[in-house]
This record gives sequence, C-alpha cells and structure tokens, in this order.
Amino acid sequence: MAKQFPSMEPAHRAFIERQHIFFVASAAEGTRVNLSPKGADALRVIDPNTAVYLDHTGSGNETAAHMAADGRLTIMLCAFEGPPLIMRLYGRGRVLRRGGEEYRRLLADLFGGDEPLGARQMVRSDIDLV
Repeated sequence: MAKQFPSMEPAHRAFIERQHIFFVASAAEGTRVNLSPKGADALRVIDPNTAVYLDHTGSGNETAAHMAADGRLTIMLCAFEGPPLIMRLYGRGRVLRRGGEEYRRLLADLFGGDEPLGARQMVRSDIDLV
C-alpha cells in the first residue's frame, strides 16, 4: 500500500539526490497529459514542500502552457537500482521566466550561477502531497 506524506522527509530528499532522472507530468482541461523525462541534475529541493527544476529547450513548452492554464504538476522519481520505489511529488507549479528576479536568485543559490546552454525557464512546485 502506498504511503502518503504532507511534505518531504529527509529520507525522501536522500532518495531524490540519488536519482539520475525524473519525470514531469502536467495537463490542462481538455488537453492530453504531457509527460517529460528530465535529468535529475536539474532538480533541486528547496524545502520539504518546494522543489524547482531548471527546464531546457525541447520539443515544445507544454508544461509552461499547462502551468498558466491550470498549475497542476506532478514530479515522479523511480528507483532503477536498489529496492523498488516510486515517489510522486504532487503540487501546483509556476514558471519562473529566464532572466527574472526569482530565476536569477535561484540560479545563483541552487545552481552555482551556471546557466547551461539551452536553459529556458525554471518550474517551481509547491508540493502538497508526497
């Protein structure tokens, strides 16, 4: 049976830090669910109820459109090594535009100020269920 938590615990954060990939799912009413894999080096946990990832250019920008329309966002991580585990971070997301004040601050604080080639935006998730 799945366990539910109102926020990330230290063991959850440790699991996240060991992963190499995560998935982001979003949708708006009347649209298909968009599911995208991301490199875990782009994901940062800010606090037990907040995570952010540095988004790169890709095939489209459906996540940003979904955040503007609805805001629901799920981040999923799964163990490819060790004991089986699937973790979902459910919440509401918002896009932090490249060059904006919060984007610049988080880039400096969480990513050492290094903006990789192809960086498009950050997506911040306020998590209400783990």
